[in-house]
Amino acid sequence: MTQPTLLGQLAPDFTLTAVTGGQTGLTSLSSYRGKYVVLVFFPVAFSPLCSEQLPEYSMLQDDFLERGAAVLGISRDNPFSLRAWSERYGLELPLLSDMTLKVAQQYGVALLDHGHSTRAVFVIDPEGRVIHEAHEASPEHYDIKPEQLLDLLPA
Repeated sequence: MTQPTLLGQLAPDFTLTAVTGGQTGLTSLSSYRGKYVVLVFFPVAFSPLCSEQLPEYSMLQDDFLERGAAVLGISRDNPFSLRAWSERYGLELPLLSDMTLKVAQQYGVALLDHGHSTRAVFVIDPEGRVIHEAHEASPEHYDIKPEQLLDLLPA
C-alpha cells in the first residue's frame, strides 16, 4: 500500500490535549514554529511495541533538544491512559491524545477500521514543512529508530 506523502508541504496544524510529566494541557503544532518537530504516531499505549518505542525516544529527548527539535508522541489514547502510561515508563516527552483520529487522518496514518493509527514518523522543519516522513510496514513493526531521525537534524 502506497502512503500519501506530505513531504515538502506545510504540516497540517492541530491542537490536542497533551500529557507532559504529569501535567495536562492543550498544545498546538504551530506553537513549535521556529523549532524542528518530530511527530511520532503510535497505535496504543501499554502495548508491548509502543512500550519499547516511546521510551527510546524519551531517553534521547535531550539529544533531540540539543539539535533544536521537540519530539511529540501521538496516539488515540485518552489523556488519562497517556498519563498512567507516561508515569509507568517515566516518559518525559509530550504525549498527545488524538481520540477522534482526526490528526492521524490529516497525516494519512489513521487505520479507522482498527480504531488507531499506524506507526509513522514525520520531521517538520522550523518553517513548518515536512522534511522527512517514514511509515512502518504495519503497526506490528518498529524499524524506524530515533537515532536515524537524529541524523537528519543539524548537529
